[in-house]
Amino acid sequence: MRSTLNFNSHWQFTKPGAAPVAVTLPHTWNAADGTDGGNDYFRGTCTYTKEFAAPAHADDEEVWLEFEGAAMTAVVTLNNQELTRHAGGYSTFRVNLTPALAAQNTLVVTVDNSANRTIYPQKADFTFYGGIYRDVHNLQAYLSKDPFVHLCGHRYVNRAEGEVEN
Repeated sequence: MRSTLNFNSHWQFTKPGAAPVAVTLPHTWNAADGTDGGNDYFRGTCTYTKEFAAPAHADDEEVWLEFEGAAMTAVVTLNNQELTRHAGGYSTFRVNLTPALAAQNTLVVTVDNSANRTIYPQKADFTFYGGIYRDVHNLQAYLSKDPFVHLCGHRYVNRAEGEVEN
């Protein structure tokens, strides 16, 4: 059995040189400067932090987060342990929290929308908004003896390889 819970509330957003601000996802830090037409909007690294208690789950379940979009790169850290890096601001990605999950947790997601020569698109006639600009979900799924764990729709995560398969 699989459960899906919304994970959008109670985040702290920190932009360089500024104090943390409470936000609810989806969120972009370019809501004002990205729409003024000046092409001088902030492109850089910002941080999202969330404190949370471990969700109730059975011993034979894994706890995952699904990010529907974080532009353009993201690093996910739980309790000071880096769990994944994702490149590709317009694609969904998932991270298994189970190995680093404690009773009380600090999740830090560092997001960067700086110009990047390895992530497409590299040029466009639109703003490269930064932030966790789509929903985040907590997924819980039973472990499987099969190396593929069905998490959502037609997508599978190969636990042995850490890759998403269609």
